[in-house]
Parts: sequence; structure tokens; C-alpha cells
Amino acid sequence: MGLSMKKIRKAASKVVNKVDEAAAAAERAVREEAARAAEAAANEVKRAAEEIARQAAAAELKKQAEALAEQAKRVEEELKNQAIEAAQKAAAELNKQAENLVKDQIKSALGEVVSNINDLSEQGQLFVKQIESEIQNLIELANIDALKRKLLEKAEQLSEEYLKNKIEPIAQAITLTSVPDVKLDLSTTSIKIEVFVYFLLNETDASDPLTNAIAVLTTDLEQEITKLEAPQVDVQFNFNSNKLENKIIDMIKEKIDKEKDKLIQGFLKSFFSDYFAVFDKIINLIPK
Repeated sequence: MGLSMKKIRKAASKVVNKVDEAAAAAERAVREEAARAAEAAANEVKRAAEEIARQAAAAELKKQAEALAEQAKRVEEELKNQAIEAAQKAAAELNKQAENLVKDQIKSALGEVVSNINDLSEQGQLFVKQIESEIQNLIELANIDALKRKLLEKAEQLSEEYLKNKIEPIAQAITLTSVPDVKLDLSTTSIKIEVFVYFLLNETDASDPLTNAIAVLTTDLEQEITKLEAPQVDVQFNFNSNKLENKIIDMIKEKIDKEKDKLIQGFLKSFFSDYFAVFDKIINLIPK
């Protein structure tokens, strides 16, 4: 929907800051420059709110967006009249309305996913239940980026648990231990996934796997968020040959090589059907 919710929040916050700056300025030129910047930011909020109101399907969202646009217009008018004190009060109310708009949309998105939880896989339902209370705590921040980060952090954690459960029995069979590390990044158009599985000798300190690993399994991918199916990927398996004898390398390679592609493909299938499907729904329900 045109300018995103988070841009509305940023512009509304800028209005408050610039109006306060104008109020505090002793020099006329500084005061006028800050007032012009505040007016421009208020206009940005107004245009974005008007666009959301035009496109909104939900009556409540339309009503909120229209009220926000009117409040932005009020700030502009006070600034044009050089009524700085009145503009400060109007700007504070504008910022409050912008926060409430974002909060309500996050609540609505989460509520819709929870109410349709039976449409998700069993693991997807578990994911929703685990993130529900944490997202409720984030709502008060009215921060969409923080929401995305929390969803990704929880998905990273669950992904690492999945990989640990699948790979650890194989690692233990050859007297090793495994430490999975999954990194996720979500943009407006794509998701990026990096997977590292470190293999360490049992007696080695697992708190620093990057340094102490004798071998590491890696893969990465970047895929458009419109594609929820798991892609085929290239899985690499590399050794730190300085730490191992050749015969041990051969034994480990034989055991891991024949399983690595199946393990990672199974993880990706689970990830896209269970976790990504959930936060894709939530993010898509929040007006952009």
C-alpha cells in the first residue's frame, strides 16, 4: 500500500522532533528550517495515510487512516500559521495515532493467523503458539522491524533444534558432536537462509564451534517470498585437515556425505512448510 507502515511511523516521529527543534530554536532561520522539515514530514504522513485509506478493505483501518491524514493536515496548518506550541500538541497526537495504527495492524495480523491456526502444519501451529506471547509484548513498540526480527530469531532457534535432532545421532555414531547454526534474513521480496553444521570431537569445547570444528557442512540460498516450496541446493562438506588423520577424514566423509543432501533437503522442506509459511502470512497481513 504505497509507503509502508514503518515509513509512516518514521515520518510521524520526525514531525515531532522537528517541531520540537523549531520550538527550541533561538534563531529565526533555524526555526523556519525546522518548521519546513516538520511540515514536509507531516505531508508525507498525510499522503501515505490517504493512500492506505483509499485501498483499505477493512472499515476500521480506513477510519484510522483517514483520521491520521486529518491529524497530519492539522499539523501542517498550525505550522503554516507559525503556531509552534499548537503544532507541538498536534504533532504529539499525530505520533500517537501513527503508533496505534501500526499496533492495531500487528494485532489484527496475529489474530487472523491464530484464528486460522488449523490451516497450518503441526509444527507451524506449535510455532504460532510459541511466538504469540512474545509478539504480544512487541506490539507496544509498534515496530514492524522488531516483529520481523523476533519471528526470524524464533525460526532460527527451531531450525537449529530440528537439525540437531536429525544430525546428532549420525555424529555420535562416529564419536563426534554437532552444532547447527542457522541465519535468516527477510527482505520485502526474498528470504535468505544460511546453514552451518559444525562437527567437533566429543572432548572439544562446543561454545566456539567456528574455531574448534574439525568439519563443517554448509549451504545457502536466497528465494523470492512468493515461492514457498523448498529449492534444490548445493551442500558443501569441508574438513580442517590439520586436526585429523586421513583415515579419520575418510571415515567421517563416508558417513556424512551420503546423508548430507537428504538431511538439508528435509530441513528446507520443513522450514518452508512449517515456519516460513507462518511469518509470511503475518507479514503479508500487515499493510505495506
